[in-house]
Formats: sequence, C-alpha cells, structure tokens
Amino acid sequence: MAISSSFDVQTLASQYVAADRSKMDAYFSSQQTYYQSRLKAYNAISSQISTFQEALGKLSGTNAFQSFGVTQGDETYAKITAGSSAVAGQYQLHVSQLASADQYTLDFASETDPVGNSGTLTLGLGSDSFDIDMSSLPAGATISDLRNAINSASDNPGVRASLVRTGGSVKLMLTSEKTGAANTLSISTNGDPALASLDTAIAGKTQLSTAQDALVYLGDNQSLAISSESNTLDNVIDGLTIELTKAHTDPADTLSFTVGRDMDATKEDLKSFIDGYNALIDQLKKYTTAEDGASPVLSGDATARTLQSQMRGLFNSVNLSQLGLKTDKFGKYSLDEDKLGDFLEANPNGLNSVLGGKDGIMNKLDTMLDGYVKGNSSVLKTSVASTQANLDRLTDRMDQFDLRMEQQYNRYVAQFTQMQTIVSQMQQTSSLFG
Repeated sequence: MAISSSFDVQTLASQYVAADRSKMDAYFSSQQTYYQSRLKAYNAISSQISTFQEALGKLSGTNAFQSFGVTQGDETYAKITAGSSAVAGQYQLHVSQLASADQYTLDFASETDPVGNSGTLTLGLGSDSFDIDMSSLPAGATISDLRNAINSASDNPGVRASLVRTGGSVKLMLTSEKTGAANTLSISTNGDPALASLDTAIAGKTQLSTAQDALVYLGDNQSLAISSESNTLDNVIDGLTIELTKAHTDPADTLSFTVGRDMDATKEDLKSFIDGYNALIDQLKKYTTAEDGASPVLSGDATARTLQSQMRGLFNSVNLSQLGLKTDKFGKYSLDEDKLGDFLEANPNGLNSVLGGKDGIMNKLDTMLDGYVKGNSSVLKTSVASTQANLDRLTDRMDQFDLRMEQQYNRYVAQFTQMQTIVSQMQQTSSLFG
C-alpha cells in the first residue's frame, strides 16, 4: 500500500488546535456574554434611575405639587406665568411704559469714505466704556471697517453697530443690547484731526430710541409703581413672571388677572412620577425575570430585589390609596384621576404634605436612589466595577489561552513536518525495491 507525504501540514495543525480549544472557547464565550450582559443591565438600570431622579428632583422641594396657573382675559399688554411660590389672588396691572434701549444713527456721505486711521474712538454703555484704536483699522478704513471693529471688540459691554443705507447715503446705527435708563450710549473721539468726519457725524447724530425703564402700576387705583430695566418682571410679585409687551394708551386702563391652583398641572406632576417609577420597575423586571426558559441576566444578584424592596417599603409607609394611587401585582402604579381630584379639592396642599417637602417620600426616595448611583462607592457603581474586573480577568485568561494555543499550533506544525519528512524518506526507500 502506498504511503502519502502530500498532506497539508498547516491545515492539519489548525484542525488539531481547533479540536483542542473547542471546549474552552465555548466556556470563554459563555462567560464573556455573562459578564457583558450584567454590565449592560447594571448600566441600563443606573441610567433609568438617573432619569427617574430628574423627575423626582422637581417633586421633592418644599413647594412640590403646588402648581399655580394664571387666568387673564387679555394678553395684549403682558403675559403672566406663575411658579410654585405664587400666592392665589386677583390682581390689576397698568403698563405705563415699556423698557427700551438707547439707539441712534450717525450720518456719512458714502460707505467708501475714509473714517481716519489715527486717534481713538470711545464708546460707552452706562458706566462701562471701551476704546477703538483707529490706527489698528486697515489703511483707508471705511465705515464698514469701523462697524466690524466695534462689534468684534473683546471689551465691548453690549454696543452693537450696523449700517443702514438710504437715499444714497449710509448711516452707522448704534444700539444698546440692554434696555433700561441706566444703559445709555455715548460716543466721542480724542479730537484727532484725522477723525474730523467722525466728530461731525457724532455732533449730528439722530436719536431713534431713548433708554428708559419699564413702568407699571399695581392695584385698581394704580397706587403702587414698579420700575424695571427689563420688560421681564421676574419675582417682583412672589412666584410671578410678567412679560410686558405693550403699554396702555389710556391711563385708566388696567389688565386684570387671577392666580389660582392649577389642579391639572398638579395631576401631571404626579403622573410624571408614576411614569418614571413604572419605567424603573419595567427595567428591573426585564433583567430579573426569566424569559423563554432562560435564566435572568441578573440571576443571583440581590441589587434589583433590594432596590424594589426599599422603594416598596417607602410607599407602604403612607396611605397612597387616598391619593388615587393603585398598585398591580408587578408593583407598578396607576392613577385614579377622579379620586385624586376629590382629594385635591378637599386638601389643596395635600399632595405636598404627603409626598413633598424635606421629610416627604419624594425626597427620601431621591436620597435612597443616590446610594445606588452617586459616587464610586454606590451600589450599582460597585457592581459595575466588580463585574468589569471579572471581565478584565477573563480577557487576560483568553489572551493567555490564545498564546498557549499558538504555541501548540507551532508544535503540531513541527511534529507534522517531521512526520512528513519521515514518510517521504520511507517512500524513497520503498521505491528502491520497486
């Protein structure tokens, strides 16, 4: 029988190595998937907790669940919004004048006429000022170059320059970014002869708008005057933001508005909490419940169970059913809006007293969740670090195993090459005997 020496050494060595490593490869793949799945689960739960805490942060203060709304028949003169610190009541407002910004123009004959390349131009806004070194402008600088220099000055406190072209001439328009009587504009030169055209334009400037404060009066008899640099009156009245949009033309006119509890907004606050809590429960259930006969990703891990137990304990410490909150067999909540409405009608501050405030459930829940996600020693970050360390060790073992298998492959190649040589020699010897 003929003996063949033509087998492929590398292919045979690869087949032997594949057989040698098949069991360990399966083990490594399984362990790698195990650790990666747990990391994904921990990070997903941590992310969901952080999202939930964003909602909790709005509901754990002393004014939580105390939404107010504003009813006003006419929004022509002002738009009023209410925050949680507002006080219920009826108000009258007369808008005497709006806050405005200083604005004027300087006239120039042509957009291409030079404005001078020496001396200093000083611009002011209120108590602040800045200088334009005219020698720093391009040679033959025009009004366009001056506009650019003003707008790009690093110490410009809020003066904006633009060009207005009309009737064959050009105007440099200067505008204050800030409204209010204190924010007047000023412009002057140091008297350099090269700036004569600028001095002429400054002397003949045209005022377009005068800096002034907003002025409003409160009360039906307009006895309380309030002035403001801005047309936004923020917290001038507790919890109210008043955006002024137009001045009354008739001194006797007033804008009436009513501030009251916004029950719909309060319900939405509670529903946002329920949605966030239920989303967290769904996330925990996803990683702790077996599906299709497979073990849960967090099988044997007490983190999720402990978290659910702690949250359940907090909620069991108060009677949530009186608020219209109901729980199902999975621990998720739903809201009976009619029952909540009845509760709020009888107890306008009830939700805040039960859930909000420093000692309320929301704040306690937020603090408890901090222990799972805040700081390197938090529960979930510790779990992530431990799992990542196990995955890193597994990766090291896989690298070492790959190295051993590479060495084993080289040994097989050497052995099979030697075998191939022996077979070839035997074939040659056999051929001598024909």
